[in-house]
Amino acid sequence: MAGREDSLKAIFDTQFISACRHYERIEIRAPLNGLDQFFNADTLFSTFDKFFIIEFKSYKSSLRAENRKPTACQICCGLQVSSAIIPLHDACHFAMWGNIGDQLLYGMYDIYRNCVCNTSILPQCPGAAHFMLSPTPKNFNVLARLAGQNRAGLNSLEFQTYLEWLLGSRGGSGGGSGDFNAAIYATSSTHAVNGIPFKSREALHLWSQGNPPDRRVDDWDAPGF
Repeated sequence: MAGREDSLKAIFDTQFISACRHYERIEIRAPLNGLDQFFNADTLFSTFDKFFIIEFKSYKSSLRAENRKPTACQICCGLQVSSAIIPLHDACHFAMWGNIGDQLLYGMYDIYRNCVCNTSILPQCPGAAHFMLSPTPKNFNVLARLAGQNRAGLNSLEFQTYLEWLLGSRGGSGGGSGDFNAAIYATSSTHAVNGIPFKSREALHLWSQGNPPDRRVDDWDAPGF
């Protein structure tokens, strides 16, 4: 079956951008490229004030592919023993998959652990067997609207706490450093963010504590632009 994950990402990007413009927020996106195996997510989204990450899938059935990532079971097992991390996870880590309605592609989403921490997705994972959760899907426009209203995700300090856990110990089951393994690059269609590199969590946090980026004003007729 042909995939449509990239198309879903592009459509949600458009909805996210539209909502941020409507509510006069800054929109920032940072694809995670090959780091998705560490983040269990494909893209980091931000309004400069709040941050969240999304794992995109072509179909709801594609969630089963998370079984090929040892890190997915680590999340479920880690959350089982790290109850203080659960509210942070639930506020900023989502899974989204594609659906067709009226011949148009759109997305449904829920919290990542709700979608993955069950034995139908991770049949051999003790943490999945412990939680046995199931998603309560919502239309992706709900998340885009919440983001535009600055009500989706975590502030930078809370997000740093979650990333340190996600990229590090994961409750003792993970083996990461707690930091980025490579740079991620941010962009924005509404503000002057053009491939800004972040090589570490600290770099991302320090940037978020500085002056907000100016609105994008591109003069394509200017010499040397």
